[in-house]
Amino acid sequence: MPTKRKHAQVSEKHIWLDFQAPVTLVVFLLALLAFLLSGEGEAPFYRDWFSLTKTSFADPAQYVRLFSFVLGSSGAAFISDWLMFLLLAPQVEEQMGPGKFIVLLAATAGVTGLLGILSGVTGWMGNGCFVLMLIILTVVFSLQGGKIPLISGLVFSLYLWQEVTYFQASSQIISQLIPIGGAIVGVILGLLLHRKR
Repeated sequence: MPTKRKHAQVSEKHIWLDFQAPVTLVVFLLALLAFLLSGEGEAPFYRDWFSLTKTSFADPAQYVRLFSFVLGSSGAAFISDWLMFLLLAPQVEEQMGPGKFIVLLAATAGVTGLLGILSGVTGWMGNGCFVLMLIILTVVFSLQGGKIPLISGLVFSLYLWQEVTYFQASSQIISQLIPIGGAIVGVILGLLLHRKR
């Protein structure tokens, strides 16, 4: 009897890069590019353009710094600053959509920058307002879906504990309140935009 040979069918699988959160990726790449081009934050232009510096509202650069300071990071803190952003931002961007997420980030940065300039803070940089806002929104979005986000809740608790500890040890109380104020405004706006979706 003729024997039938069964040939295994090998299906070709292509692996593609998934750009699930384009806004998150672009923001991070801009921060990374500025960080690397400045020699890891050492070049003078990095402080000039990526930190809050109060000059005058007649100075066009002042309006750029209102938003660009969130891309800045002080040396060794770059990885820790952006790691949390990369972990949390894609979830929120997926929930809201890229367009609304851009508005959310811009508004949070703008309000935080304005609070910083009006309070006279100089040389402040970092994406702390983004991270706190994203942590809170991640928890709230999960609660709205009928889930209790244990991991997100732990992240929020640990982050808040870290900020409170640093706040108690710091003499610059106002500079610690600024990102919290910006994050609260961002959370309120995020909930409003998410509700209209």
